[in-house]
Order: sequence, then structure tokens, then C-alpha cells
Amino acid sequence: MGDFLLGLFDTSDFPARWFCGEWSAEHGWLHITSDIAIFLAYAMIPLTIASFVLRRRDVPFPRIFWLFAAFIFSCGSVHLVEALIFWKPVYRLSGLMKLGTAVVSWATVVALFRAMPLAMSLPGLKKMNADLEEANARLAEANGKLEEANRRLQDEVAERAAIEAQLRDNQTELEQALDALRDKNKELADFTYMASHDLQEPLRKLMSFSELLREDAGDDLGPDAQEDLDYIVDAAERMKALVHSLLRLSRVGRAQLELTEVELAQAVDEALETLSTRIEDADAEVVLPDTLPTLTADQPLLVQLFQNLIGNAIKFVAPGTRPRVEITAKEVEHGWLVGVKDNGIGIDPALAEQIFTPFRRLHTRSEYAGSGIGLSICKKIVERHGGVIRVESAPGEGAHFLFVLGVTEPEPSSGAN
Repeated sequence: MGDFLLGLFDTSDFPARWFCGEWSAEHGWLHITSDIAIFLAYAMIPLTIASFVLRRRDVPFPRIFWLFAAFIFSCGSVHLVEALIFWKPVYRLSGLMKLGTAVVSWATVVALFRAMPLAMSLPGLKKMNADLEEANARLAEANGKLEEANRRLQDEVAERAAIEAQLRDNQTELEQALDALRDKNKELADFTYMASHDLQEPLRKLMSFSELLREDAGDDLGPDAQEDLDYIVDAAERMKALVHSLLRLSRVGRAQLELTEVELAQAVDEALETLSTRIEDADAEVVLPDTLPTLTADQPLLVQLFQNLIGNAIKFVAPGTRPRVEITAKEVEHGWLVGVKDNGIGIDPALAEQIFTPFRRLHTRSEYAGSGIGLSICKKIVERHGGVIRVESAPGEGAHFLFVLGVTEPEPSSGAN
């Protein structure tokens, strides 16, 4: 191998080109300078190609570019050797270099043939420009739509901001109205309490002087006058009962809530103890569930709530019917649904809301006694504990009063109703 390489530079068998034929200086240097100029150009071309390929990593067919660079550099090297032969006849090296150039040239040809189908499938510059223009048009259209969407979004944001500002104004007005309503309700509650309290003394005097008149007149009081006096006393007594009812309703709304852990079973027992005489007289049956919950509440108010509802259940029954009262309790979301169910005369569903209105009676006093304030007190007690009360009933089918407790925090006592 070493001998072969040394033989490439052996010039003993060949004369230098200057001595082959009759070369003039002008003729010889023309060949020499031309070959050197070609070599320099052929050296710069592959360097430029290599720089392009290295900088553009996405160039298609990089292998062909490298083969072209090698082919051109090989051709340039052959020209350099041809200039050198004028002084040093390295014809063997020149032949080997020409062989290498031939190999690189054919490798380039083969690579070109292989890449030709793929290259032919690539879009031309005109097609690429058309596609680019179409893409630019689509992009412009998309940008237009995006700008329109942005404008609509800005309009919606501005509209929403205006709505939110209006809502804030409405909220402020609502809070002011609620504050004013609370003040009015407090004034009304205070007036109701004071008026009910102040009316008691005139009523007591009216009843007292009526009795004194009856005693002073004695037998001189005629039958008609006696009957008129009876009407006066009866009206005064009914007025006194109404005043007491107003005071009870007012006290329920004004009293400070004493919140404790209350066992509902104990509150029901206290209410039943208070009503024990009425229960015995009516031979009423009272059914309690196996368990009742413990709630945070005002125990005296809960006792009054059950006392009113159970008392109504015993009172409002058809003649000859044995009263049956059932206490119900069911856990619901965030609270308990508690109820008092009876087998009484029932209520028309159309009047289900009216019965909670103060002094709203569905029957005459001769049919069922009472002031018509009991259910209003029940409603007030439940609402002050953060709950709601309703009735499920139909005429002749009994009634089931249901109220939810423990849904929200009980309202603080403020004296407002």
C-alpha cells in the first residue's frame, strides 16, 4: 500500500509537460492560469454549498447537495493537478483523481435519479406562490373574523360591565329599601306593642264600670238595658282577648332569642304537659316518632310552636271524631322537616297561605273558639329560627303542618318584624 502511494508521485517515467512538445511561454501559462482559476472557483462553489446546507437545516435533498459539493471540488482538484504537471509530471496521481471524480460524478447521477420522482412531486414556485396567496387570504379572513369576534367580545364586556354597575346600583337601592322596611317594621312592631299595652287599661275600666253599673242599678235595670250591658261586656272581653293576642304576637317578634341545644322530644313533652287537660278531655291520641333531633333553637318558642299546632289539631276536628295527632320528623338537606299531622276537618288548599295571616279565621267563633292569631305566631317562630312553614291539607282529610328548622342561622333579635 505504501509503495502504491509513493508510486503516485513517481515522475521518473514521464517528463514534465513543459518538455512535451514545443510549448511557448504564453501558451503554457494560459493553461496554468486557467486551471488554477478553475480550481479556485471550483473550491469556492462547494464551500458556498456546504455553508448553505449547514445553515438551512430544512433544505430538501441535503445528500445531493453534499454530492454536488464533492463532485465540483473533485473537478477543481483535477485542474489543480493539471497545472502542477507542467513542472512535476504526477500523471498517476492525476489518473487516480480523475477516477475519484468519475466515481463521485456517477454517485451524484444515481442520487439525482432516485430523488427525481420526489422532486417532481414538489410544487413549483408558481404553485407555492398561489398556495401562499391563498393561505394569506384565509389568514386575512381569519384575522377579520377574529377582529370582529374581539369587537363583539369588547361590546359584551362593556354591556356586562354596564349590567353589573346597574346591578350594584339596584343592590344598593334594595339594601336601602330593606333598611327602610326594617325601620318601618320596627316602628310598626313598637306601635303594636305600645297600642296593645295601652289599650288594656281602658278595657279594664270599661269592664269594671259595666259591672259597677249592673250592681248600682240592680233591679232597676230593665231587660233591654241588661241585654245591652251584656253586649258591652262581651265585646270588651273579646277586645281584651284580641289585645292579649296582639301582645303575644308582638312579644314573639321582640323577644331576644336564647339559643341552646334543644332536644325536640323535650320541647314536645313540655307542650303536651301544658295541653294535658285538653288532651284528656278530648280523649286525643298523640303519636310520637321513635327519635327526634337535637337542634340549636330557643326552647320556650319551640314549646309554644308545638303547643299551638297540637292545640289546633285537637280543636279543629269534626263532631264525634276522636282527635289523633302525629308528630313527624325527617332529615332533609341542611336541616329537618318537622310536622304535626292530624285527622281534623282539613283546609282548602286555596286558603293555605291565608291561615297564617293574623286574625284570619276560616270559621265563626260559635263553631271554633279562638282569636285567629295562633298560626301567625307559629309562622313568626319558625321564621325567626331561619325556617319556613306550610300546610298540606284538603277539606275533610286532616292537615299536616310542616316546617323546616336548621336550614339557616336563626335571625338575631332586633325587635323588627
